[in-house]
Amino acid sequence: GVVQGVPRAGIARDPATVVNLIRGFRATVLLVMPSDLNPIVAYLERHGQTIESIRLVVTGGEALFRVDQQRFSARFAPNVAFRSVFQTSDTGTIGYQCQACGSDEYHVHEDLQLLELINVGTDGVGELLTTNLQRQLVPVVRQRTGDLARCLDGPCFCGKSGPRMQLHGRFGRFAKFGGEKFDLNWLAALQDGLGLPSADFRMVAERDNQGRDRFRLHSDQVYFDRRLQDTAKVIFSGLSLKVAAQLERGVVGELEFSEMGSTPASTTPSGKTRLFVDHRSLDAQQ
Repeated sequence: GVVQGVPRAGIARDPATVVNLIRGFRATVLLVMPSDLNPIVAYLERHGQTIESIRLVVTGGEALFRVDQQRFSARFAPNVAFRSVFQTSDTGTIGYQCQACGSDEYHVHEDLQLLELINVGTDGVGELLTTNLQRQLVPVVRQRTGDLARCLDGPCFCGKSGPRMQLHGRFGRFAKFGGEKFDLNWLAALQDGLGLPSADFRMVAERDNQGRDRFRLHSDQVYFDRRLQDTAKVIFSGLSLKVAAQLERGVVGELEFSEMGSTPASTTPSGKTRLFVDHRSLDAQQ
């Protein structure tokens, strides 16, 4: 379809159709979730193709990890740029990135949003709330976004002096293992440390035949590489003191590995990639 002169290829789920639309319209910019971009890039890789007209990729809806960005950039223009927008369906667009922003830094849309942090820790990170009275149909007041953020001081290197923020993962992303609560935001650190693309990384919580909780990393690269497995264990045990203590006491089983093909459901209803799947309730039913 075309809206206000802008082609929308996202309605087509077949990568070949999307690629043909991009080429047909000579598109130069993609606005896409990383989960939706992955099959397009995988199609280009299988056929040894590139789309060098694409000079800018703007992602949103989920995080774009460094290893995915490196892989995607090989299929577009030589100097393709990556930016991101931060928004929710409830509050609209909250932030945007300029060329000087880091991967998790955003300029605030101060003409649309009034932001607030609550339950701020000693590191300055708190839960993000937003008020948007500019929305004509459904304005929101102190809406919880479910994200953790920190205010950034000083002007940006691009010259803009308005408010900026840095995202620090999702609020309340905790799961209990062996009676202890674990912050699941560190899964991104494990993925980044191993240099794995999102298409080849999934952490699954399971329960073994002794009733112990355990983590299983699903990744083809790691499954077939013993050195990567050793690295994964070191990173995993070092991510949290709770993890290290539970591994030492034997309350939580050692990190295990499987191929991606045996991964349980790994996407949300909206199509976002899941980095973590809790399979323990299914284990209990068997």
